[in-house]
Amino acid sequence: MKTCNICGENKPQEAFPSNGKHYYKGYCKVCESAINRAKYADPVWRAARREKHLVWLQTNKERHIATCKKWKSDNAESMHAQALKHRRENVESIRLYAKEYAAQNKDKRVTWQMAREKAIKERTPIWTTELDLWLMEEAKELARLRTKVMGVKWVTDHIIPLQSPIVSGLHVPKNIRVVRDVENCRKHTKLDESLL
Repeated sequence: MKTCNICGENKPQEAFPSNGKHYYKGYCKVCESAINRAKYADPVWRAARREKHLVWLQTNKERHIATCKKWKSDNAESMHAQALKHRRENVESIRLYAKEYAAQNKDKRVTWQMAREKAIKERTPIWTTELDLWLMEEAKELARLRTKVMGVKWVTDHIIPLQSPIVSGLHVPKNIRVVRDVENCRKHTKLDESLL
């Protein structure tokens, strides 16, 4: 048993924070938590800590970037699983946030939409027939119908992305599929070779 220097209670040794070796602090974990909460609530302390952190980042920029890249690479699967879990558990709040963001950033949405329409126009071949255009419109209609029937959003997706750092697909029926919105967002502009 050990006595906490702050609350004065006798507690087992495991209730005290340690450095991972044989040294245990003089106050218990509950008191440490209270100290940290008070510290983080102090705007002066937070501002000083942020300033110190920014100075460190400027001094160690390359090291920081390399560390972040390595961590992301080593934890890609767990990050993906955590993001999926978060999206599943917060569907409504994410939807509300997206709606609010769209309402507050209409100019950005218009710019994005214009760039998207331009990309589609540039990647629609001159040999595209009326049948091709009809098939692509039918794919959109199928996505709308599935959304209505199933209650989850479905969209049309280009198998080979129209805008990607490594490849540019065409806006033709053979390059279009109907998928869940979440799958389309996850794929983004990456090329999924398993679909080829």
